[in-house]
Amino acid sequence: MLWYYRGVLLALWREPVLRHPILIIESDDWGPGPKAHGQQLHRIAKILERHHDARGNAAVMTLGVALALPDVKRMALNDYAQYYRQLFSPLLCPAICEVMRRGTASGIFAVHMQGLEHYWPPTLLWAIKANEKVKAWLLSDEFPRTEELPPHLRSRWTNATSLPSRPLPEEQIKAAVSLEAKIFSRIFSVMPEVVVPPAFCWNNLVEKAWADVGVRIIVTPGYRCESHDRDGGMTAKGSLIYNGQINAYGQVYVVRDDYFEPGLGHLAEKGLAALVKKSSLGRPTLLESHRFNYVDDPDVADAALSQLDHFLEETTKHFPSVLFMSTAKLVEVFVAADPDFIQRKIMRRIGVWLLRAREVPALWRVACLSGMVIPAFLLYKITKPAR
Repeated sequence: MLWYYRGVLLALWREPVLRHPILIIESDDWGPGPKAHGQQLHRIAKILERHHDARGNAAVMTLGVALALPDVKRMALNDYAQYYRQLFSPLLCPAICEVMRRGTASGIFAVHMQGLEHYWPPTLLWAIKANEKVKAWLLSDEFPRTEELPPHLRSRWTNATSLPSRPLPEEQIKAAVSLEAKIFSRIFSVMPEVVVPPAFCWNNLVEKAWADVGVRIIVTPGYRCESHDRDGGMTAKGSLIYNGQINAYGQVYVVRDDYFEPGLGHLAEKGLAALVKKSSLGRPTLLESHRFNYVDDPDVADAALSQLDHFLEETTKHFPSVLFMSTAKLVEVFVAADPDFIQRKIMRRIGVWLLRAREVPALWRVACLSGMVIPAFLLYKITKPAR
């Protein structure tokens, strides 16, 4: 059994074991939008500033940014025969850009690149002509909301003009990544360091192109999808991904598979439960919290902001040793294996390793059937610290 699951067990052992609870709230889908989005970001910033960790650091929210939307008026002039974009910029969206600038300067915001768009433009252009609902989406607003597109159209790194989707040519991927990195650096005055793949769909060619422009951190859901099936669903490929894992291009993966989505009923209690579980496993808690929670109906947005405030208050109350930091800082901790953050004691690491192994359903079933669960339990009792 140990030999059969050696790859999983080794990956669980290599994954860093954190000594303290670490919380990062990651919010995606920001980009071009109305002044109201900037006002909501300002309200989020005020909440983050009110809550501090054990070392005096304010709470942190990362902002995944898609840098462009369709230029609806220009595209209409040629009856949508060609794609044109409007770029996120201080000129187009002064309120949003100013809040992001102030927040990143103070450390409560950290900007991540999602892509130039949250879709592949040729695929969107095809869908506009083929689907009246997509065309209606395009015409719905000055800043049409990509959250409202069908899921398979929200992927950037696959050709979904027909399903199942097909890989994009390498030269197109390289050109697109190079362009979006240049635009990102022009807007934010830094090259992109962290990327959040749109719809978590990407492949090795995309990773290589990201590495070529200096991206060193990839946010994942713990696995990778490379395409959409005949029904538009995602198709996972390869082994599970773990925090601190390094790919062939030297990039570091982090795992974000818990949620704080008040608009979907994922409230403070769910976030706290995730923090309890992840901390017991020596893992960071990265919570997914999309833009729609904070910019939809005013009542929904107000409730989401109230939940955010409540969640952070309860976090500092029940986890006095919690640490707030950006995703980039977390990876610095992983890479440096800083003993101030990373557990070095071998017996404590063994105890956490056993807890992590229990989280793998197939491995746990086999352990129970084979009797390996008994020595594993006894070993855990030895390594578990006294209360």
